[in-house]
Amino acid sequence: PVQIGSYTEWARQDTGPGASLFVRDDGTLWSTGAAALNGHNNSTDYNVPTLLGGTDQYSRVSCGGCMGAIKYVGQGSGGGFGPAGDTYGTLWTWGYGGKGRLGHGNETNLTVPTQVGTDDDWTDIECNGSQTTYALKLDGTMWGWGYNNNGQVGDGTTIDRWSPVQIGTTSDWGNTFGQGGGHMQVAGYNFMFQIKEYAGIYGGELWGWGTGSGRMGLGPSDTGNKLVPTRIGDKDDWFWVSGGINHALGIRNVHCGGLL
Repeated sequence: PVQIGSYTEWARQDTGPGASLFVRDDGTLWSTGAAALNGHNNSTDYNVPTLLGGTDQYSRVSCGGCMGAIKYVGQGSGGGFGPAGDTYGTLWTWGYGGKGRLGHGNETNLTVPTQVGTDDDWTDIECNGSQTTYALKLDGTMWGWGYNNNGQVGDGTTIDRWSPVQIGTTSDWGNTFGQGGGHMQVAGYNFMFQIKEYAGIYGGELWGWGTGSGRMGLGPSDTGNKLVPTRIGDKDDWFWVSGGINHALGIRNVHCGGLL
């Protein structure tokens, strides 16, 4: 490993195929990578982090099928211990627009960060590596858009969505696990998992949707695609989950007792 640049105050980072995004402690947004994805609206590929967006502050970033970021507006009143206490802001996307993955109502490629709608209560974004995008709002609702051939948007259809649509009707999708924010879990290839119902540092329920074929973890008798979020098992102490192309991994909370 070699150090990237000379700055030492990095707060967040995400890497996708072709570009990376970084947020420093002061909230400024930086990027590296291919000209089509780095957001600088020119023909230059950047191989070191380069300031993107001036002095504006950003709270979340994600790279995958698209590039996405939450531009900071404020913080909820929950003190950081639930969705209502998370930082929130406006939603911005750019990069390749196929299948509507950028959420602007079209399939246009964008080389500069562009705001999605006018809402300013977004808390997190997850850019799936296969053209589907997800986001959380301050009220705990979850939204999806983009490629939907196997139901991976989660809205009960297999119709590609070019603008954000709400996934389900509940508002308990935010989870913080003591980290001070409502977080999206990492999506897999044409499938998604999310941990539902904030339950302190002890975790929550695991839900999945999209391409089946064993990826959902529902057992050999239930391998079909899931068009809406479906609960995985009956445990409520899931802490983290991630997906690859054909598999998923999860961590349940580790409990212990006794004297230290």
